[in-house]
This record gives sequence, C-alpha cells and structure tokens, in this order.
Amino acid sequence: MVTYQGATAITPYFSRSDGHTRDWSEVWAGDVPWVKGVVVPCDKGKTLWGHGVGMSASGALCMANQGMTYQEILKFFYTGIDLTQIWK
Repeated sequence: MVTYQGATAITPYFSRSDGHTRDWSEVWAGDVPWVKGVVVPCDKGKTLWGHGVGMSASGALCMANQGMTYQEILKFFYTGIDLTQIWK
C-alpha cells in the first residue's frame, strides 16, 4: 500500500512522459504533496502520452529493465511516500 503521512496516497500514472512529469497542481486543481514533477531520463526526447501526472509507465519499465526495484521506482515518482505491506 502506498501512503503519505499515514494516509492512503492516490498514485496517478500515464503512458509516457516527454522527459519529465508534471506536478498535480499543473494539471488538476489543488496540491498533492507527493505528486511532484520529476525528470525521467528514459523518456527524454519522446512525446507525452497522457496527462503527465505521477508515474510514466514507459519510464518505470525502463527503470525496471535497468535493475531498479518496484519500491525504488515508486519512491522516485512519488515524493516522500511510504510503502506498507498489508497482507501476509
């Protein structure tokens, strides 16, 4: 489970960035502190597919193929989150 300061975190994602993601507030109303724009080197020079908020699926796949874990990838795209296993 993805949480931020003890509460469940909304984690938007989209197909592909153009080299960086957008802050929640750049696309939608309000501010979500864990959804901030980040540079996505794997997507540099590509065309944005989707809203651009949260995790880039193509960027995440590239990072996984480079050996990053899902925990590292989620924490890269979502600032200051915690990951908690809620099942056994």
